[in-house]
Amino acid sequence: MRDLKSLVLRKAIHAVMALSLAAPAVILPKLPESLFPLHRPSPAEVYGLLMIAAAWVNALRVKGPAIEVTPEELERILQRTPVGQRVDTAVKWLDSKIRQLEREYERRAGWVGLMYGAIGVGVSYFLFGWNFLWGVVALATTDVASAVVGAYAGRLRMPFASTSTVEGTVAGFLAILPVARLFKDPVSAVLLSAAAALSEAYGVEDNLEVPFVVSGLAWLMPRLGLGVP
Repeated sequence: MRDLKSLVLRKAIHAVMALSLAAPAVILPKLPESLFPLHRPSPAEVYGLLMIAAAWVNALRVKGPAIEVTPEELERILQRTPVGQRVDTAVKWLDSKIRQLEREYERRAGWVGLMYGAIGVGVSYFLFGWNFLWGVVALATTDVASAVVGAYAGRLRMPFASTSTVEGTVAGFLAILPVARLFKDPVSAVLLSAAAALSEAYGVEDNLEVPFVVSGLAWLMPRLGLGVP
């Protein structure tokens, strides 16, 4: 039960972070010009910087900082001042929460979910324009529902899948379907929902593949004469 609670909390944070990835394209252009005295960054610039920052954070997590300071030495330095003590306390609290939420392979290989999520959404924006929003929606709905339902009620393994379950995949499909139906015709909504659920079930890294596959399909369908744009 504790593992399930951690999963639900991690996926809730995941959904919020996924939706926030739409902000550079959706919210940034609407902000007042006075907030940008030097230069209003374009969404493309923000996504480019976001991908670099996510990759850097992951590299820092894997390789560690380039300075010769042990955690014990850093703690002693921080403890010398009241401000440093508060920073040390906050860092320890944040580290404990991250360790509770990060997946096992992220303890070994770094925060690949953070990096690949930024890359998946950023590349989808560059390649597919506003269709990238469907990838964001899929990350916030299908990814979350598939993981939680699969962990709690998953019994039947998906064919040829190592961990994905039929129950989780169906839940992922149903999670995005109502949203897709609000903006798409029935056939397009089903196709997008199926693409989200299957890329989640069979992907190597869902944060990378789900936004790319779903956004790509949303971009491709009108060009093939399928549904409405």
